[in-house]
Amino acid sequence: MPSNRLRYKDTTTYTGGIAYDQYVKSTCTASAVWTQYYNSGASVPNWRVGEYRHMDDVIGNAPRPYLGKIGFTANAMSSVFRKIYEGSGNDWQVKVKVQDCSSPDNYNRFYRRRGLGTTLGRVHSGFDFPVDPSGRLVIGSYLTDNASVIESLKSFVSTEVLDKRGRGSQTNLYESLAELDKSFALLGAYFHTAKKIIADVKRKDPRALAKDASAAYLMTRYGLLPTVMDIQHVIKALEVKLGSMIQSSRANSPYATTNSYTRNTTDGGTFSINGIVNRTTDINVRGWSLDQFEMTRALSLGLGSKNLLTVPWELTRLSFVIDWFVNVGSFIGSAVPLLGFTQLSSGLSVSVTTLEQYSIASSSLVQPSLFDVVTAPIGQCESITKYYVRLPGLLAPTLMIKPDFKFGSFLRCADAYSLLIQLFVGRTTDAIWRR
Repeated sequence: MPSNRLRYKDTTTYTGGIAYDQYVKSTCTASAVWTQYYNSGASVPNWRVGEYRHMDDVIGNAPRPYLGKIGFTANAMSSVFRKIYEGSGNDWQVKVKVQDCSSPDNYNRFYRRRGLGTTLGRVHSGFDFPVDPSGRLVIGSYLTDNASVIESLKSFVSTEVLDKRGRGSQTNLYESLAELDKSFALLGAYFHTAKKIIADVKRKDPRALAKDASAAYLMTRYGLLPTVMDIQHVIKALEVKLGSMIQSSRANSPYATTNSYTRNTTDGGTFSINGIVNRTTDINVRGWSLDQFEMTRALSLGLGSKNLLTVPWELTRLSFVIDWFVNVGSFIGSAVPLLGFTQLSSGLSVSVTTLEQYSIASSSLVQPSLFDVVTAPIGQCESITKYYVRLPGLLAPTLMIKPDFKFGSFLRCADAYSLLIQLFVGRTTDAIWRR
């Protein structure tokens, strides 16, 4: 029978606490000395630093296919890791405006904060190790704040994996054969465009140069390079060993978000501290499917039924541009039934890494009429939390807007720029629009 297992590791330590002193005379004729009037002690739970982690998993009858040299565990599991750093900061000091004692023994009293191993940044960051009675870290809003994003990524990745299943090869020979005549025509067009670029430079015609240079780029990117890659894949496919084999289909989708929030505290009843926490969250959803099938020469060349049924979309004009924004191609591929493929294992994993950076933005005296600032409080601290969960099975395919249009990629921006030039400045070879 399946059973849950919990393991945890605590390597956190106490940092030593803080103290408050005053610079005072025992009598007016005595010398002023620093005297401690408060000590927090060394074991304040909320000021611990170090690492804490726990892992939950299911053991027993979880699927564990081990075939040949491929081994994969698909049991459900989750883990949480949290690290809080020591941080940094200075010890503040203030001077009382009104003097004690009368002349000639008058003097100003001072107050200060002293860290006894605990930094000011660590104390005011508010970072903690919230652990429930069972020993699990309670990670609060790190997941709930991004729940809708995570669910969307899981649907997207599931569709991508289901689309990749059952193709047997990286190439689609049906598509290559359907565009063979355009590929040959593209070679002549490419050299003709190169001559035009040289003429545009000599004429100093920027409009024509932009049109012809973008056309040459698109012909290279979506014409010549794919043709060369198809030839390489065909050569590689002819070397593939036939017979029973296991193939892994995988996809992933990263997502990043940043935000900040304020944290206002007081220190020693003396300073009001205005802190800010900058939070960066990196999410990555991965999916996989492990399938067993009989590899044939047709499958190795990409001549399977799935590639045949998805060719019409691939040959549709500007379909690749639509696929930048909506997963139409993947959704169509995921809906094609598979024959002769046995799924051994599948699943999703979600990793969420959150970095929080606390810093004191400003501070002010609680009673400015009583004190002058000698040294103002300054402090920083960081924490990192990593959450990971593995879930058996994939979600149903979904037609959706892609979570990332990848316009942060130089190549995607270059593609979009060149296409816009062709649309508004000139027209290029029709084969480009079909690739």
